[in-house]
Amino acid sequence: PFAMTDEQCLNFGVPPYLYAGVVYTSIGMVSNGYAVVGGCSGSADIDFINQVLPDATPPNNVLAPFWTDLNPAAGGNYYAATISDGLNSWIVLEWEDAPNWGDGELNTFQIWIGYDGYEEINFTYGATLSDGDASFLTVGAEDSTGLSGQNYYVDGTGTLPTFGVDVGVTSIP
Repeated sequence: PFAMTDEQCLNFGVPPYLYAGVVYTSIGMVSNGYAVVGGCSGSADIDFINQVLPDATPPNNVLAPFWTDLNPAAGGNYYAATISDGLNSWIVLEWEDAPNWGDGELNTFQIWIGYDGYEEINFTYGATLSDGDASFLTVGAEDSTGLSGQNYYVDGTGTLPTFGVDVGVTSIP
């Protein structure tokens, strides 16, 4: 566990993992419910305004399980860990009871990234989950150029994630 503030990215060195055909050894966890594959490199990688993916405007190389305007300064618990079941291993990032900036509703969700030599990325969702801050929310992923990606849900379009849902991120070419 660690503390997060509003509009912050924390970079973590992690075991090598595959994303969009490239191997990475770091990831940036952003306070607004997404991660930057390869880590954040500056303020352009931190944005409370969600995007329709793909979008060439930074941030890019995004894994977005719940991209909305969150306010960790108002509470929640934040975790980054590596875990294994003896056969498979994962990098896990978790936002637990992360409050929306505007209405304070709480959200719990995770990113699971397999690092056993093949690309495996999943988003999972807990029992506390809103429809995003003021209903602005992106669930999706994009590549490092911001030219290839996929949305599962954006601002009311698609299927809003719910408790127990597991969204698998397919390989982004």
